[in-house]
Amino acid sequence: MKTKLFSLAVLAAIYSVTSAHAANNPADAQAAFQEFNEAANALNDLENAPLNQWQDQYNRAVDGLNRLGITGDQQQGDLIANVHNLPSLTALSQWIGGLPQSQVIPVTDTKALEEGQSKIADNQARTSTQHVDEIQAMALTQQERDNGQDLAISDTHATASQAMTEALSAQSYAENVHDQVTRMGVDVDTNKAKNDIQDQEISGLTTQGNTNAQNIADEAKSRKDSDTVTRTQIANNASAIRGVRSEQTAQSDYIQKQSHVINQHSATLQQHSAQIYRNTSDIQKNTKDIADTKEKLKKGLNNAAAMSSLHFDANKNSWALSTGTANGDGAALAGGLQKQLTEHTAVTVQFSDSMSGDWMAGAGIHGDY
Repeated sequence: MKTKLFSLAVLAAIYSVTSAHAANNPADAQAAFQEFNEAANALNDLENAPLNQWQDQYNRAVDGLNRLGITGDQQQGDLIANVHNLPSLTALSQWIGGLPQSQVIPVTDTKALEEGQSKIADNQARTSTQHVDEIQAMALTQQERDNGQDLAISDTHATASQAMTEALSAQSYAENVHDQVTRMGVDVDTNKAKNDIQDQEISGLTTQGNTNAQNIADEAKSRKDSDTVTRTQIANNASAIRGVRSEQTAQSDYIQKQSHVINQHSATLQQHSAQIYRNTSDIQKNTKDIADTKEKLKKGLNNAAAMSSLHFDANKNSWALSTGTANGDGAALAGGLQKQLTEHTAVTVQFSDSMSGDWMAGAGIHGDY
């Protein structure tokens, strides 16, 4: 079967698809893959079929690949030979690294990949640390604001307390003055006839005392009103502080949630890095296997070209030597002997060597009638 496949590859060089266009929607792509899959599997199952059947199936498989946008005799030959590893369109896309693409580009720079993954992890850690530091700084700033508001409330309480003390002192002073005026009035009534001048002074003092008492009462009322306003402001500030503390609690919960999300993202990145490493190893192994297969195919074609060039002298005892190459890449040397059995029959033995450890051998019998 492999010998026929090598010969078929030579014939395929003159085959061209005159209207091949890459599939432009999922349905067309699936139909093209189905045509390739069926033809390639049928081609690999043909052992002793005529060459025209091989050619038909090969052309169908190549046509399916052309419709998928996959070109190049070498790549198409590799995909046909490995069809048993390609059960679906997804598997085919993964095999060649995506559609459309003319050749596989292996990933071999493992060190560069590991350095890139390390940089990603470092950047993620730095971003997480910076985010946490920023939120902590916000929390410290808010705490300083709370401390300032607490100090303002304390100062307001002290001011209100002082104002109340001064109001009480003013009220006490007014009462004392009133008592003095009353006593002085009694003395004036008793001694009015004796000292009119003293009566006038007492009257003036009374008027001044009443005025002072009224002023003190007005001041006390004003301070009381101011104290009421201050208490209202204190209550408003306390409410605002509770709101700030509630927001601080919400911010703390948000920080915890973000930390949890960051940890989840870090774990996901680690999983993806491990998957990338495994995929890289698989790609490198597949690339080596493909290279080995191509080398064996090349040597086999060289041996086949050399052996097919051996020619003997009818049915007579004779020998032959020949050489051959495929695409000018390497060469093989072949030799053979023919032994006459009768006038009309002879047997032949052939051997070829690619001069790099790969060889072919064959024997046969022929005659005329």
